[in-house]
Amino acid sequence: MFSNKYDVVIGIEVHAELKTKTKMFSDAPVTFGQEPNTQCNEIDLAYPGTMPTVNKAAVRLAILLGTALNMEISKTVSFDRKNYYYPDLPKGFQITQQYNPINKDGFLEIKLEDNSFKKIRIERAHLEEDTAKQIHGDDNISYLDFNRCGNPLIEIVSQPDLSSAREVVSYLKQLQNILLYANVSDVKMENGSMRCDANVSLKLKGALELGKKVEIKNMNSISNVEQAINNEIEIQIEKLDNGIEVEQVTKRFDDVKKANILMRLKGDDVDYRYIPESNILPILLDQNWVDDIQASLPKLPKFYDTFYRSINLENQLIEQLINNYDINSFFYECCLKSTNYKAISHWVITVLNSYLNKENLVLKATNLNSDNLVEMINIIENGIISSKQGELVFKEIITNETNPKEVIKKLNLSQISDENLLQEIVQKLIDENNKMVMQFGDRPERVIKFLVGQTMKQTKGKANPKIVINLIKNILS
Repeated sequence: MFSNKYDVVIGIEVHAELKTKTKMFSDAPVTFGQEPNTQCNEIDLAYPGTMPTVNKAAVRLAILLGTALNMEISKTVSFDRKNYYYPDLPKGFQITQQYNPINKDGFLEIKLEDNSFKKIRIERAHLEEDTAKQIHGDDNISYLDFNRCGNPLIEIVSQPDLSSAREVVSYLKQLQNILLYANVSDVKMENGSMRCDANVSLKLKGALELGKKVEIKNMNSISNVEQAINNEIEIQIEKLDNGIEVEQVTKRFDDVKKANILMRLKGDDVDYRYIPESNILPILLDQNWVDDIQASLPKLPKFYDTFYRSINLENQLIEQLINNYDINSFFYECCLKSTNYKAISHWVITVLNSYLNKENLVLKATNLNSDNLVEMINIIENGIISSKQGELVFKEIITNETNPKEVIKKLNLSQISDENLLQEIVQKLIDENNKMVMQFGDRPERVIKFLVGQTMKQTKGKANPKIVINLIKNILS
């Protein structure tokens, strides 16, 4: 796609809002979509005399993430002030962790397009508070909503180990899944609870010295990140090929124009005048508490990947499952109750997914549970009802949480599996359709399909199709 003359060097910073009930340094609620400026208090708004207190739940979630990302967990929690003035920052500084991040020196393995793996080093994952939200109105007035101000954030900073937009996509998807499966963040990029900055630079192939980097800020979808990085690579190649120096600047991605827009020059690093946060003394973490948190880490995507490979699921199916947290959790739950993985795959991946998409629902909004679905699958496998009848049962158990046996009884769906009775029906149909039967030697599939259809018609769909097919083959052979 791009010139082989240059190496692409990319580092990624991800801001993820933590799943806590209250904010990082106050007891105001963490919410989304509420009336502007109704979910903040005097601490968030930096009223004189107010003092921050550390959210213990946020520290716990940070330790969970550090464990999931193979990071070194700090023995103490301390905070620093990042000083700068901006309208969305009421204190005139942000409380963050510059000098002693709670997590450092980790890594994440990503899968490349050739199915090989690449280790991406993670420099740090530190705690901080979110800013307010700026809303730029059509009336040329900018508005501020302080509801988000003070929400707990974890900032995850990679080393510049990524070398293409596709690698970044793989990294972000993997990181997003880890945050979700570890129950650290809901990672809803459309709500702003996961945002991404990319630092992109180019250098001559094999050169040791890095080129000047361009930062692209606050992207809120993975597709936008991919587009923005590819845009930037193209821009920098064109400049370098024409002898034009790449400037160190900050840009944003315009998702309407699909273009990178200059925000500000960044000739020198900004001096944020970091100083220790004097209102929060360093907190020594109890090692037993940390050990308990690490032991409570939920199953991560890598666990499911290994398990699904052990039961011979296809790669595409595994990826589809892991990228859908709710469906994957439900699928795994079913697998713990039955080893009929092929049937579970059909009903969960094909039938259930189709139903949810058609009805525009999420799984939690239905009444389906794994016990009922597995019982229904076992009933089908035992020949009590057909797969076609199973579709009727499925519609009942997903809407009403009714036991499959009760549905079968209510709808009078039991299959006819009496071979003697079915043989009489099949033999009579063969005798009555001599012209069709004569084609069996040349077109056996057509004849079998016709006779199965006629048998189902005679039995109002209750005949066991497997038994019917075997009887037809045995008689006609």
